[in-house]
Amino acid sequence: MIAPFLYAFDLLGLGGLDLRPHPLEERKGRFEDLLRKATSGGIQFNEHIVRDGEMIFRHARKLGFEGIVSKHASPY
Repeated sequence: MIAPFLYAFDLLGLGGLDLRPHPLEERKGRFEDLLRKATSGGIQFNEHIVRDGEMIFRHARKLGFEGIVSKHASPY
């Protein structure tokens, strides 16, 4: 049987706290800390790359990926 696996890149809320107004770097840091403490698998923290998006997309296509996730580093 194949187990599902989630690649996650952002944390919008935690324990009733709305994290959307917080900077992306803070949200990602909290998320990475949370996953580091997790005892079960199935979720992979997805690092972000601050580079030219078009160049990253071309490289991803050469590797056979369908695409990339891209967003502004700002609060929601």
